Amino acid sequence: MPEAIETQIAELARLSGEGLRQRFEEAFGKAPALRASAELLRLALAYRLQERALGGLSTRSKRLLGELEARKRDGRSRDVVLTVRIKPGTRLVRKFNGEQHQVTVLEQGFEYQGRRYGNLTAIAREITGTEWSGPVFFGLKKPERGDQARG
Repeated sequence: MPEAIETQIAELARLSGEGLRQRFEEAFGKAPALRASAELLRLALAYRLQERALGGLSTRSKRLLGELEARKRDGRSRDVVLTVRIKPGTRLVRKFNGEQHQVTVLEQGFEYQGRRYGNLTAIAREITGTEWSGPVFFGLKKPERGDQARG
């Protein structure tokens, strides 16, 4: 993050509640909610500073949020299934039975302890010795009924 933005964000910590409310109105064009805490205002302002300097949400993300909002409005929010996409190079870390396990995401598959795997479930099985959902084991998905969720 550029140093100027970090400095501006740090300055938010020194503002009074009234100063934060004024900054919020300048940044968003409207007054914040009456009960908005100083911490929430700081977070919103820090996000806005970063958004202006580094860019906001992608068009795809905005479209997805719009779809989620429409589903919620229509009472269909339970139908929403999000697919997690993990960029190659990302490292997934999980502590299990006192031992830390690290997986690297590859272009095609995953690497764990120097070996390539086609999916996370195979790695979770290797680590635990039991049937697990790999995405659940590594915290990428909430457990559903029947998924292992201990560890």
